[in-house]
Amino acid sequence: MTIGHNVVYQDDNHRPHRVRTLVNFMETKGIEHMEWPIVSPDMNPIENLWSEVTRTIDASANQPTNLVELRQAVIDAWQTFPLQTLSTLIVSMPGRVQTLSDARGGDTKY
Repeated sequence: MTIGHNVVYQDDNHRPHRVRTLVNFMETKGIEHMEWPIVSPDMNPIENLWSEVTRTIDASANQPTNLVELRQAVIDAWQTFPLQTLSTLIVSMPGRVQTLSDARGGDTKY
């Protein structure tokens, strides 16, 4: 696996992102980990899409029972989203940033 130069990994410090296997992998690849508060407001609209993927899969009559089925279920769910949904999330970024700034570190609706 080849990883570009000057890579910095940023995550939300959620437990799955801190498992020893991942931490060891990052260290062996020389990837710097950006310190990030555990309860920081999530300004990444991809999280909204992952929530939709989860809801779509949860509502499915055929629940995945293994990794191959889960992978396909994620792909299928992802393909159901209209491009307008993605565009709306992208366009929301200036408002998200302003809301975060106004909250001065407090909670936001995001």
